[in-house]
Amino acid sequence: MSEEVGEVVYEEPTPRTAAEETTEEAEFDQLRRKSARTSAAQGEMREAEPGGWTPGQRLIIALLVLLNIIVIGFGILVLTGRFAL
Repeated sequence: MSEEVGEVVYEEPTPRTAAEETTEEAEFDQLRRKSARTSAAQGEMREAEPGGWTPGQRLIIALLVLLNIIVIGFGILVLTGRFAL
């Protein structure tokens, strides 16, 4: 039985077979295991450095600080007239 509303046709769902249910359950179990591994890895990162920065965040901060120093250095050179743009 289908019902047309506007341009969209809505059909009643067909009953699923046992093989489809087993496949969906396997996919769900796989997703649950993956989620558990992800949360465990995140937990380890938090425990290793309580209140600190992760190594990736430290790298980004170090690069930003280095870029800031370079820009300030060029700014000083331009202001003193030793480097013309």
